[in-house]
Amino acid sequence: MKNTIARLAGALLALTLTTSFAAAQSKVTIAVGGGSCLCYLPTVLAKQLGEYDKAGLSVELVDLKGGSDALKAVLGGSADVVSG
Repeated sequence: MKNTIARLAGALLALTLTTSFAAAQSKVTIAVGGGSCLCYLPTVLAKQLGEYDKAGLSVELVDLKGGSDALKAVLGGSADVVSG
């Protein structure tokens, strides 16, 4: 039982450390595959309303031709995440 509690405490500590590291990240590039599509509305709206700034993130939205190009941008390292 002590071993299980120790493992859970270690996992919680690791989660806390990685969360604080992610919060320290200031610049995030989000690739969208065709920004005019309504499926990207939450991402674009959050940027326009300043929600990312409120969370301490400097977000750049990169509008690409399609979802496959957006995925290639992430795999190539020119974007951090894909939205959509």
